Amino acid sequence: MKRFYLITLTLIAGLLMAWYASPCVLGVVLGNSMTPTLHNGQIVAIDRHYYRDHRPRAGDIVVFRHQGTTYIKRVYAGEGETIYLLAEGPLGERTLVQPIRRGHEVSVRQAAARTRCLSVRRIRVPAGSFYALGDALNNSIDSRDLGPIDTSTIIGRVAYPSRLPAPDLELELHRKGERVATAQPPAHTF
Repeated sequence: MKRFYLITLTLIAGLLMAWYASPCVLGVVLGNSMTPTLHNGQIVAIDRHYYRDHRPRAGDIVVFRHQGTTYIKRVYAGEGETIYLLAEGPLGERTLVQPIRRGHEVSVRQAAARTRCLSVRRIRVPAGSFYALGDALNNSIDSRDLGPIDTSTIIGRVAYPSRLPAPDLELELHRKGERVATAQPPAHTF
């Protein structure tokens, strides 16, 4: 009987050590901010060691902690990149609403100039940071609310399910019922 307990304790200790030393851990998605890519209750594998040798790049899905809360979001822009966001308010000082697809900044800025409630805001991601967005932009607390995220807060990269594409997000600005401009995030290839 003593031998049984000794073997059982040894196995449990070995499993705990292997789990702790493993670069991957399992996590559960809570919330709908990454819909349609990830769903509430979905189990994902998180590679905790990936960012020891890599920088966050656009398209990566990362898990990070910010002010005591854990988030899972897609990297929209890495350090040093410049992005443009459609913002509510004439000076862009209120809510950041929608990312603008690279190359469409001018047309969206012109369309926004015709309104009194929208503007385009330019943001340069500081060194050692990244800009993260949820795939469900209307249901996400992300860098539009939190600002650029420090890379030191990254817990890991979502490794499974792998090769998750960014959804095709689109916002059309309308003036008197006609389409004026379209804003989309950049198309990422993984």
